Amino acid sequence: MHSCEPAPACTGSCRSCPSVGSCPDRIVCRCLQVTEQEIITAIQIHGATTERAVQQLTEAGSGCGCCRREIRQYLAVYALPVVQVEMASV
Repeated sequence: MHSCEPAPACTGSCRSCPSVGSCPDRIVCRCLQVTEQEIITAIQIHGATTERAVQQLTEAGSGCGCCRREIRQYLAVYALPVVQVEMASV
């Protein structure tokens, strides 16, 4: 099992980037080597709106689980809000 501690240098394997979406090559899921860009693509292009959907599309979060909190942060930033529209009765 991996530690949830940040790596020391930013070479795509660190967790010290200042914010979600700041480093496309950064490895978000160390167990399966899933990058930030893969997570964002799963959300924006493939329509993932839940942690489970991101996991199914990328496998991120299915290893040790350290990245699950961060996946939720990506969802909060990149997932389109679900808008419920009430149909007017005819």
